[in-house]
Amino acid sequence: MKANSADIADFYRQMSLLLKSNLPLPESMRQLGLNLDKADLRSTLLDMSEGVSKGEGLADVMRRYPEYFPKFHVRMIEAAERSDMLPATLHEIAEIAYLDLQLARMVREISIYPLFGMGLAFLLWFGLFVGVVPQFGRIFDEMLEGEPLPWLTDKIMSLSDFLVAHQAGVLACWALLVLFLVWLFSGGVLARRMFIRIISKLPGAGSIYSNLNMARFCGIWSLLARRKVGAVESMEAITPLMDDWRVAAALSRVGDAVRKGEPLVAALREEKRISGMVALTVRHVPEKDLPDELANLALLFRERAASSTHKAGIIWAVVFFSLLIVSVGITVLSLFLPLISIIKKLGGG
Repeated sequence: MKANSADIADFYRQMSLLLKSNLPLPESMRQLGLNLDKADLRSTLLDMSEGVSKGEGLADVMRRYPEYFPKFHVRMIEAAERSDMLPATLHEIAEIAYLDLQLARMVREISIYPLFGMGLAFLLWFGLFVGVVPQFGRIFDEMLEGEPLPWLTDKIMSLSDFLVAHQAGVLACWALLVLFLVWLFSGGVLARRMFIRIISKLPGAGSIYSNLNMARFCGIWSLLARRKVGAVESMEAITPLMDDWRVAAALSRVGDAVRKGEPLVAALREEKRISGMVALTVRHVPEKDLPDELANLALLFRERAASSTHKAGIIWAVVFFSLLIVSVGITVLSLFLPLISIIKKLGGG
């Protein structure tokens, strides 16, 4: 059994706890690896332990395994190693990893029923178009004696002819799609990343990832603020750690503006990609309390991301059932329209 995203999040959390206890990094990684049941991750951690014991940085050995450790995490760890913040950063990465995992699970739970319904509906429609619609076509040809079919019915008949002629290929594509969805819902590291990327493009998902980006930003800034890192240096450190290039560009501009003498609050307010809650917090919270308030703000954005996930699920369900109703209605209407001409013909009208 291969390691999944939950295993990686557990690794970060356990490493954070061990390092906070002042245990050596190589031995800690080795013990974690020896205690794992999953052979692929166990061998990975043992190999990483050997690299660290030879003087390599943790971020350097992680780069060898991009299938387990995202670039975002590696960049955070690389910055933490330079600033001696590795235990706290590993804890923050674990929190982010658990959040991503939780959101992915929530989205999977919400989307699995519409996707399952779409798959079942496709099979029913395929059977209808291959086995039933051609029978209606023959009836229409016999009863109408060469009269043209209504435009909508003609298009449905053409679609039916295409599916009948290519039914093997269509079923093969459907089977491949089912296998892809099974892999996508498997919970593996690469599958989870792909799943999040796909979901981020769907209607209603923008709020999820906007709040998630702000949660990451505030969480990392909180760590740096606890170390008394200035605003400019914090923006410079956080910018390359963000996955969304638009947020990264906004943070870079904030750092440049503050370096030129512009107040931090004003610089934050000018950026639409940065929530106004961040500027409001910086403005009204004393500097000594800022790390704790940024951590609280990160939690707030995480809760908002979870709430947005539920709202997006409602949108997707409504869209799916609307499409289903419209598709069924069009199919039924297309088969009904020629009956009007047949009835008139039989009645002599």
